[in-house]
Amino acid sequence: MLIDLRYRSSALFCRSQVNDELDEELRDRIEHETAKYVRSGLPASEGGRRALIALGRMEQTRQQTRDSLGTGMIEQLHQDLQYGLRSFGKNHAFTAIFIVTLGLGVG
Repeated sequence: MLIDLRYRSSALFCRSQVNDELDEELRDRIEHETAKYVRSGLPASEGGRRALIALGRMEQTRQQTRDSLGTGMIEQLHQDLQYGLRSFGKNHAFTAIFIVTLGLGVG
């Protein structure tokens, strides 16, 4: 459980490293599938094409892998927080009204 928590928190702070590891693993899977098709007698270009078809779209596979690892939710939360902070920074009047209303509601 502790290792899982550490991995999920590293996904938030070291997102590029996690994405690089995922991309490397996907490339390895494609190379393995391609080699399997080439061993069966297909040319390398056709084997590569069939490997990509067999594994599905790369971005869809990345997203499914992130979701199965549980990092997709953390990344989505991080993106939502960034968007919210940028929105507050752009509209100062709304931010002031929001802070005053929140302060009155808490007080």
